[in-house]
Amino acid sequence: DVCSSDLVNVGANITAADNAVTITGVTGDIVMAGDALITATNHTASLTAADDVALGHVMGSDVVIIASGGAITNAAGSVMNVTAANVSFTSGADMGQSTRSLTTNVDTLTAQSGGELFITEADTLVVTTITAQDDITLNTLAGDLTTSGLVQSTAGAISLTGADNLIVDALTAQGAIALNAAQGNLTTNALIQSTVGTITLTGANTVNVGANITAADNAVTITGVTDRKST
Repeated sequence: DVCSSDLVNVGANITAADNAVTITGVTGDIVMAGDALITATNHTASLTAADDVALGHVMGSDVVIIASGGAITNAAGSVMNVTAANVSFTSGADMGQSTRSLTTNVDTLTAQSGGELFITEADTLVVTTITAQDDITLNTLAGDLTTSGLVQSTAGAISLTGADNLIVDALTAQGAIALNAAQGNLTTNALIQSTVGTITLTGANTVNVGANITAADNAVTITGVTDRKST
């Protein structure tokens, strides 16, 4: 374990062979160099800061990143932030940036952001839940994107893109909702609702609408390039 009452700078690799890694910044930040790698082989890697967390690369069976009062950012020079079976992100402010999203190679993801959220996943991903105060932007570079629980933006918009198929559960946003299955089918299984924004569903093949879609006083556009179905 590594614990500091102020700033924790991780400038080189940390490796725990078949054990956990825990790093805590009690009152300050955790700052990883872009080329620094934290490895918790077959165990949990946990980074908890009172303020910001800047991520290099963190690997483990489970990875937990908490920036209680600040942001989680992608450190300059990092090409992958998290490699794990499961990752949980919690931030008091933004999570990633529009110009530099957090990068993951994980199976499942849970996130809670006090600001915006920008995440890019390398492969197939299952999202358990995401809640954010502002905009949510999440995409996969390959494979399917599936949400199995609520994705909610309290005051912003939601944009989800699956490189192949996109399968979504409940989505609620104050702003616009844009869902895109870039090379496959788009399927909705629960209520999709926007308070003041437009809702756009686009599937390269079929769009399967399995539950209600509600845009209060705004437009809904559904485009299935080869097919469109309501079930």
